Formats: sequence, C-alpha cells, structure tokens
Amino acid sequence: MIYIGAWCSYLSVKISFEEAYSEAVKDALKILGNHVSKIVTDYVEQKYSIRIGMTADNPSVLDEALDKTIDGGRLIVERRLIRLLFEKLGMEDTISSNDSSGFGQKVSAARKKYDQDLTNRRW
Repeated sequence: MIYIGAWCSYLSVKISFEEAYSEAVKDALKILGNHVSKIVTDYVEQKYSIRIGMTADNPSVLDEALDKTIDGGRLIVERRLIRLLFEKLGMEDTISSNDSSGFGQKVSAARKKYDQDLTNRRW
C-alpha cells in the first residue's frame, strides 16, 4: 500500500513544466473561442515560427500575441493561464492575481517554484 502511494506521488511529478505550460495555454485560450484562439495561435506561428504551446521559455511572445490580437482580454487569459499552470503542476498558486509583475515574470516564478519543489521531492 505504501508502495502504491509512493508510485502515485512519483507519477504526479512526471509532467514537465513545458508540458504543463503547453496544456495550460491550450486550456486558457479556450475562453476566447475557436476563431479568436486561431488568430492568436497563427500570430505566434507566423511571426516567430513556433507553436504557441512552446512559448514557456519566452512567454513574452504569447503576451505580445495576446496584446496585438485581443488587447483588453489579454490579462484575463494570462491570469487564467497562470492558475491553470499551477493546477497542472499540482502546486499551490502563490502568485497573487493582484501581483503587479508581468506575465513573463509570473511564468518564471512558477518555473522556479516548480524546480524547487521537484528538487525538494527528490530528497
């Protein structure tokens, strides 16, 4: 029984930050609907030649795409994405939605917390 619990705990850590980020992006964009989501996705793919879910290392690309394509809705999508990212990583959201730091800084903070939690779980 203990072995099964440890195995389940091990499985919950198996998702990489990049996988969780990609899933969070996909889920967060759903609130825009298919048409607008495609516009945002196409913007990133055409301008930067990368898939939108691959912007974890440079979230400013997604931030720019949201700003240029939907402007006012950008903050709503970004807040949702951060919440979903923490959820998918199985971590408590320690970044306040009232936090004035930019989207890129919040993604970096989430990655840092993930890396710290992963290191702590190994020991």
